Amino acid sequence: TGVQTCALPILAGVLRESDTLGRLGGDEFVVICEDVPDDAIIDEIGGRILGAANSPVEIGDETLNPGVSVGVALTDDDDESAESLLRRADAAMFHAKRSGGSQIARARGLASTPSVPLDLVAALGAGDLLQHYQPIVSLNSGTVLGVLAELRLREGSGARFAPREIREALEAGPQAHPVVHWTIEQAIADVRT
Repeated sequence: TGVQTCALPILAGVLRESDTLGRLGGDEFVVICEDVPDDAIIDEIGGRILGAANSPVEIGDETLNPGVSVGVALTDDDDESAESLLRRADAAMFHAKRSGGSQIARARGLASTPSVPLDLVAALGAGDLLQHYQPIVSLNSGTVLGVLAELRLREGSGARFAPREIREALEAGPQAHPVVHWTIEQAIADVRT
């Protein structure tokens, strides 16, 4: 099984009953906390997430020591879209990672970067695409049922894009077909090696 499979029950165990936990893709999760009366609650929840997610995980015969960075975005603006809120939380999370990881960063005070269009065909031509594989595991039996192939941009290739933004670019229509074909060919080549 993968760390991502283990992470869901671990994270769910430290959240309040009213909180919502979801997996965005790959190793990114989102926690939605409504009705937060003050910052102390956010600090408490974030601290519990850090404590639980940074604990060693037993997978088969191996002990893994995962790390986690938490990005927090607060809003009291009913007009802010979920996409905008997620983008701000994602930027805060990357700020936490760049600052050494295993910490909480708040979106307040961070400049919200404007959305830059993602040109996957140009990234493919520049050799900036990487394919990562995530196991698909049965929660009942722990059996690996298959894998999910996910595209990522190579570190240092420029702007950072969340996995969901890459998926949206792949669904953009015929202009993304060269990248889809490369993804399939790469997966076949990886299976053969």
